[in-house]
Amino acid sequence: MGFHAGVSRVMCGVHFPSDVEAGQRLGAAAAAQVIASPEWRTFRDNPEIQKELQRLRAVPEASLPLLVR
Repeated sequence: MGFHAGVSRVMCGVHFPSDVEAGQRLGAAAAAQVIASPEWRTFRDNPEIQKELQRLRAVPEASLPLLVR
C-alpha cells in the first residue's frame, strides 16, 4: 500500500520521485532498526500479541478491503 501511495503522490504532482525513494529508504532503515531491537523481540514474543495475530490471520481474505489483500 505504501508503494501505491508513493506512486500516486508522484502522479498527482505533489512529490518528486526522489522524495518517494528517500521516504522508502528511510522507512526500510527505521523498520530494520526496530526489528533488530530487543524491545521488538519482547513485544513480538508476547503470548497475548501472538493470540491477537492468530485472530487477525483468521479473518477471511475475501472480507478484507481490496487494498489490504
